[in-house]
Amino acid sequence: MIGWIATIATFLGVYLTGSNTLWCWPVYLLSNVLWIVYGLTEQQMPLIAMHSMLMVLNIAAWNKWRNCRDRD
Repeated sequence: MIGWIATIATFLGVYLTGSNTLWCWPVYLLSNVLWIVYGLTEQQMPLIAMHSMLMVLNIAAWNKWRNCRDRD
């Protein structure tokens, strides 16, 4: 079940990114956390590693995007 929730959160994050809304970042972080939890339950280390790195990249991109929007 958590895999489906993570999938929906990921699709929602993509949609919100396309809509150019700041809400895409917290949704992406939520989806990454859900994928990591799913990976832990299924003992899928590559999935955990990928979404851990994506979480770091999402936080960095969120900060960069927020700073750029603050300047506008």
